[in-house]
Amino acid sequence: MTAALLAAVLFVSPASFQEKEVDRKEVIKSTFKVSGAFVAFEMGDYVHAVVRDKKGEERSFFIGEGGLDFFLAAHSKKPMFFTVQVVNAYIDEAGGRMDIERMMVAKVGKLDSNSWWRAEKRRLSLDKLNEKYQPW
Repeated sequence: MTAALLAAVLFVSPASFQEKEVDRKEVIKSTFKVSGAFVAFEMGDYVHAVVRDKKGEERSFFIGEGGLDFFLAAHSKKPMFFTVQVVNAYIDEAGGRMDIERMMVAKVGKLDSNSWWRAEKRRLSLDKLNEKYQPW
């Protein structure tokens, strides 16, 4: 190896070896409502909620936060209304940005998943919630 090549290798900036900075900011493109019943969790790189509508057609959605998975497990097969966002997000496993449909809120009658989750967290520890509902 020549001295010039060795010097070039030794003085390369460490930043050049780092992964390119990725824009992980999510962009909400739209929101829509779906009615149906939660029927199952679908496992892959992420957990998805499977909803069956009145026609018997099934759709799969990413799951938002806030105990939504526990709410779905506790109220499965009941008629519900779901608020879903279309989000442009960075998904590592997909290798970049893509549009996804993410369920944010589920509602049974007047009870919504956010209110239910707040009440359940006051009542039970996370270990007890996992023991009781075991979402997946």
